Amino acid sequence: MADLTQDQLLQKLRQVSASMIPAAAEGMEMAALNVEGEARKNCDPGNSPYESMEFPTKWKGGYQGGAPYMDDRNPDFIPPHLRDSITHEVQVSGSSVQGLVETSDPIAEFVHNGTSKMQPRPFLEDAGAAKIEETTAILSAALARKIQGAGA
Repeated sequence: MADLTQDQLLQKLRQVSASMIPAAAEGMEMAALNVEGEARKNCDPGNSPYESMEFPTKWKGGYQGGAPYMDDRNPDFIPPHLRDSITHEVQVSGSSVQGLVETSDPIAEFVHNGTSKMQPRPFLEDAGAAKIEETTAILSAALARKIQGAGA
């Protein structure tokens, strides 16, 4: 095999890099779906890790006028419509592949970040942290399949 010039080698590396983007996007789709499932579990009545926690909140002392979207008898309850609003998306831009797990529910910010009357329940952040090792393994496997397929 003839030696490649520096420009030829750089061109070959760019081609290999570009060919990996679809594999990375495929892996990111699986990884984002995995994190979405964990985020939904975090908001699922009966499975949420926040239900058994004792939060020193003002909710326990009562709230004048009722708490919108919340169960006054259980201040740590996360409404199921929040769980059902969680989605994922994969964005590819140039050589960048990004997975997003998000919700469009207007109360999500208040539940996730907390308020002056309610402790935070970071269901999205905790889902990402809980699935970081699985996410790495999923992405690594997708890229390895592409590399092994290219060598065949």
